[in-house]
Amino acid sequence: MLSITKINSAGTQAKRAGQGAGYLFYLGSPSTRERGDFDDYARGPHLDGPLPVWAGSGPALLGLSGIATSEAVERLARGFHPVSGAPLVQGAGDWHVMGVDLTFSAPKDVSAIFAGADPATQQAILDAMRESVRVAVAHSESVSITRHGHGGRVKQAAEAVVAALHQHFASRAGDAQLHVHAFLFNLGKRAQSAEWSALDGKPQFEAKIATAFLFRAELASRLKAMGFEIEPHRRYYFKVAGVSDQQREALSTRSRDIKGYLAERGQSAATGAAAREVAALNTRSSKAEPPLPELLTRFRERAASLGITPALISAWRGAKAVEPEPLSIDHEALLRELTESSSVATPHEALALICEKALGRWDAARCLAELKAFLANPLVLRLGSTEHLTEVFTSQAMLDLEADISAKVEAGKGSAAHRLDSSTVERAFEGLERDLSEKVGAAVKLDEQRAAALHICCETGAHAFIEGWAGTGKTTMLKTVGAAYREAGLTPIGCCQSAAAALNLSPSRARPRSPRAPSRACCSPSRRAASSSRQRAP
Repeated sequence: MLSITKINSAGTQAKRAGQGAGYLFYLGSPSTRERGDFDDYARGPHLDGPLPVWAGSGPALLGLSGIATSEAVERLARGFHPVSGAPLVQGAGDWHVMGVDLTFSAPKDVSAIFAGADPATQQAILDAMRESVRVAVAHSESVSITRHGHGGRVKQAAEAVVAALHQHFASRAGDAQLHVHAFLFNLGKRAQSAEWSALDGKPQFEAKIATAFLFRAELASRLKAMGFEIEPHRRYYFKVAGVSDQQREALSTRSRDIKGYLAERGQSAATGAAAREVAALNTRSSKAEPPLPELLTRFRERAASLGITPALISAWRGAKAVEPEPLSIDHEALLRELTESSSVATPHEALALICEKALGRWDAARCLAELKAFLANPLVLRLGSTEHLTEVFTSQAMLDLEADISAKVEAGKGSAAHRLDSSTVERAFEGLERDLSEKVGAAVKLDEQRAAALHICCETGAHAFIEGWAGTGKTTMLKTVGAAYREAGLTPIGCCQSAAAALNLSPSRARPRSPRAPSRACCSPSRRAASSSRQRAP
């Protein structure tokens, strides 16, 4: 799992919290408004546990290596040079946005075997976690872009970034939950320049799924090299062979808390992500961890009570797993899958899909090599890049499909088969305006929607395209157009991006479609040639 949190400026944090501020303060808080005891643990060489370390290409350029000291972290978070203290970026200081926290969490099974393992195995797992996060941060670096100039409008690929890795061990409920906070500072070295600039944060969010998959692919590969058998689980995760569902559930107090919260409110565990997020926030406690030796003792005792012992874990590592057949990814099939529900795709989406198919079989380097080979395939037609320098590509089949659609639209320009008498449209709108006026108790006029409907039904060829922002009345207009066509003896068929939108468009006739399907509304006449219109919201 990967979560990304923007870390605001120290000034903003202090203003909102009324107390301490900074990234290390944030680490110990259930939110940036509260302080937890873990802040001291995150800072401290005086406490037991692995110290934070640097990641990315930037630290070496700034004279940093080894341990990420609290002084250097706080200087960088404010946009200053970690050694000299001189400003690195324009606007350095308490109002400089600090960066983003990329929090990488191990699958439950990894935390479970860590809890019950001997010290040597525990250290090997921690090393695997740290190095897997380094690989993921390197990918984040490869997609990072700097922003400078007036309003940050000038964007270019970053040559280097700086991150600090903080290893944590427990959830807020005190369960074993290995996770690493990778603090990506809001500064990057410009390509072919000695200067540093603030980063544009959006690429990290765009690449989130790919970065998460790359982390999991690398971690699964390293655990497999340790002797564990890896089993892909659902789409995004993996299991370690040997850990039972009962053991997994018993070691996850947070999951039980969230399920209990939902159950009290008559909601199931399968409820939507938004409801689960609310439940997680409402069951969240302040994070106060004991010294690491005491924490590890608790983990070991809890794991032992469930039968997860060093001897059993050693047996799991020694078991001989049957190696699957070598994996080969068909690039043509991969491209079809990527463009199945979208006309274009990005390397982020391709990498995520490659990692998903290779989870437990390929490491991150092999997945990245496959992405490079895929993008070099002549079947992949590159279309250019977005404003955030994300490449966009498609397939020849998709281009041919769009060309066919364009040709049919062009050929249908002169068609009048679907046209209605304007009086039919007028009557439909007069009826709607009358009903709405009675409901709100004031005169309602739909002049813009009426004009659009008259254009569609009385003036266009076989296709009409209506664009408008959300709330401008596109659905209202299309519902009324449908009523006018039904009055004329035609049968309108509505297709929308979601079932809810389809039902809103025409409760009695709408047909829910795939959530990623194009949004359309069309009229399929029972006595004339078909005509259609498309609804789009920019």
